[in-house]
Amino acid sequence: MKKILFASAIAAAFGMSAIASAQYQNSLGKVYPNNFDFRAGGVFGLDTTMRNISNFWFGLGADYIFPTQYLNGITTYVSFDWLTHTTNTGGGNVFPVCLDFRFPLSNRVQGYSTYGFIGAGAFFDNIYTSKTVLGLRGGIGVTLGPNIFTEATLYLSSGDQSYHTNALGIYLGYKF
Repeated sequence: MKKILFASAIAAAFGMSAIASAQYQNSLGKVYPNNFDFRAGGVFGLDTTMRNISNFWFGLGADYIFPTQYLNGITTYVSFDWLTHTTNTGGGNVFPVCLDFRFPLSNRVQGYSTYGFIGAGAFFDNIYTSKTVLGLRGGIGVTLGPNIFTEATLYLSSGDQSYHTNALGIYLGYKF
């Protein structure tokens, strides 16, 4: 039931953003997706729970960037991530959904700039049992060009004494 509810919430979020984008009028002719970032990379567990399942996890992520800046100079966005392992041990999926804030750490120099980000939200864990816990997501990133970026992301979750979702992800991404 939780998986269906989670999948419905993700579909609704993407549907609402598509409707909002469809109402925007421009004179460019072709319409390309905008305000989205996509990333993929490797994730390494920082606690024994994640390492007992697999030493290496795969991560995919998508960000929807709000077109309005709510804080001066800080980008607000919602991040959707999927962490999954590469072995056949069963279970082992984590879906962090966070409200994040991206802030510049340096000015753009020769096409490169660095930024930091921090966010909080819900982590939908399916490691040994399915549960939803509070979590934090933060890290640093480097813009490598107009559309390419790389990020180092730290995931920290609450949880009980049985396990936590604490991991470090290294991603390469593309901005639309």
